[in-house]
Amino acid sequence: MSEKAAAARLPGTSDDTLFGSLQRTQGRAPSGRRALAGVRNADEWVELTYDELLSDVVSVSEHLSALGLGKGDVLCLVLPNWTEAVIYTYAASRLGVVVCPITTIYRQRELRFILERTECKVVVVPSTYRNFDYAAMTRELVDELPDLSHVICVGDTDVEGFLASKELLRANSDQPTPIPEIPLDELAVLAFTSGTTGEPKGVMHSHASMHAMIDDLVEHAGFGHGLTSLVVSPFGHLTGFLWGVLMPLRGAGDVVMLQTWEPERALDLIERYSVDIMMGAAPFLSDLLDAADERSTARFPGIYICGGAPIPPSLIERAVQAHDSRVVAVWGMSEYPVGTATAVGDDAALASSSDGRPCGRADVVIVD
Repeated sequence: MSEKAAAARLPGTSDDTLFGSLQRTQGRAPSGRRALAGVRNADEWVELTYDELLSDVVSVSEHLSALGLGKGDVLCLVLPNWTEAVIYTYAASRLGVVVCPITTIYRQRELRFILERTECKVVVVPSTYRNFDYAAMTRELVDELPDLSHVICVGDTDVEGFLASKELLRANSDQPTPIPEIPLDELAVLAFTSGTTGEPKGVMHSHASMHAMIDDLVEHAGFGHGLTSLVVSPFGHLTGFLWGVLMPLRGAGDVVMLQTWEPERALDLIERYSVDIMMGAAPFLSDLLDAADERSTARFPGIYICGGAPIPPSLIERAVQAHDSRVVAVWGMSEYPVGTATAVGDDAALASSSDGRPCGRADVVIVD
């Protein structure tokens, strides 16, 4: 264990906050165990061990604290599937700061609404992503948001006054600031809905509710632990945030971040990192199966969690017959990300006709 990682273990750490869970996993992980792989600073591919990830988390949290963020404040993350999304999430949790992941498809109107509604003090954005200038967009909003004190940019930017994310990854102190006691029922995550019936709505989740849903699904579906997850669903959506990132890291696994959906690139990463599990809608599965058909030796994840719409039986048959991969059907919503699911041990065909059974503590009520 590195000295910086060891220093993160301070009195007052709540054992099962988002950060506490990562810290506990890191303490049990063998030396050199990979935790995270993906794009860093917008253009560099990196791999981080659990020790390195925790060290980065502590460094960033120290800088966030110096910027004035503290328990109960909100950190908004408008980030694609980059490694910084993971690091800032756990750095915020270490301070008792609420994480608000925001999809990168939002523009000025939606972003202004969320930053204003959350009284956000610090927001993290890409400098540019997919040919869109997020730094310039955010600069136009700064004067309209009195609570917003700092904008952190991932990637190089010429916007005056914005902070470079790469600087926050450098150690700020040899003696990390003691962190607050954080009750597990306190707010941990604000997840905004798409606003299809009006303005986006913020769904509030505690540390306890996040972990209850993870633990219930893992046990119900029979996933096991130590899995390698390829994150293809956006970090700004609970599918990518909760199931792609938090679930595998809670279970001593590791996370591979795919920044944009490219089925050929996904297959490359599945092969390179021996990916065990993915989660996404049926179109992702269809694209992946089509791409795999073009490779005689394509490796495929053993488990594909699928939700959001009915799953065509043909996709399930192809996954089983060609790759011996199990499709687990799930149903949920922002308020309860997975309420029902099938299981790995079920008949494979069940996922095409059912969303399974209630998971763990979930109850289902049918109202006429």
